[in-house]
Amino acid sequence: MERPALGSSGKNGSDIKMSIDAFELATSNPNVNYFALVTGDSDFLPLIQKLREKGKYVIIISAEKSASDLIKRNCDRYLSYDTIANLRKGETEIIDSANLLDQAVRSMEEKGERTLIAMVKQRMLQLDSSFDEKRYGFDSFKEFIKSIAEERLLPVQLTGEHPQWTITRVEVARQDSESTKSKHERKSEDRAPTGQEMKIAIEAIEQCLQDGRGKLTEGRIGYLFSYLEGRRVKGEIRVPSSRFGQIISRLVTEGLLVPIDSVTYRFHPDYVRNKELLMKKL
Repeated sequence: MERPALGSSGKNGSDIKMSIDAFELATSNPNVNYFALVTGDSDFLPLIQKLREKGKYVIIISAEKSASDLIKRNCDRYLSYDTIANLRKGETEIIDSANLLDQAVRSMEEKGERTLIAMVKQRMLQLDSSFDEKRYGFDSFKEFIKSIAEERLLPVQLTGEHPQWTITRVEVARQDSESTKSKHERKSEDRAPTGQEMKIAIEAIEQCLQDGRGKLTEGRIGYLFSYLEGRRVKGEIRVPSSRFGQIISRLVTEGLLVPIDSVTYRFHPDYVRNKELLMKKL
């Protein structure tokens, strides 16, 4: 739709008209569920957020170099012109995508979800809406996974058969396997976290929330568990990962964390004061 300039420039008027039209369409037509905006301008962020509040799926298409990071983080799906042109990416970008795959699979495993290939891709898109295997020269997500495994960028493998392909992480052999642990060691782990372990857990949670600030992954339960797992691997927390939920629940009860939804947490507004009170108890 052409919108003639009323002054020296008509840009702002066009942006406002587009936003009004999109919002009216979302309000008056509940059967329209997908909105595609061909822009990388962060001025459209309020529109994107409002559309998503109404349950709409928002796709952004723009030149990757000029697209706002805020736009990429807040839309449901981001497509760059490079993707549409099927341009291949370099090794650095492929390694980044392998890390994204690792985060997706770990978060799903920690919540007991099946890591079916389609579900894993959906989780990756939730973590980073700009992901698209075609950016790296692969015709399908399955080819992308096979390449990641063959190049040993990540210890994963495909199991099962179509259409129930499952992505699993290949566990590295552990010297302290369950079969070689003594009864005392097993008993010492199957308990509530100690005061010292709670202090270490709080440090890990703080680091996780600070590292994830401003990202789609900020405060996600899978990432909180991953940071706690890192401390457990180091031997700083001796309880099993099955106790991590108990740690999070206590931090919520003590007023250190606030649940935003079923899988996301943030610092409590009185975090500093409540943390001091908890530390005295520990």
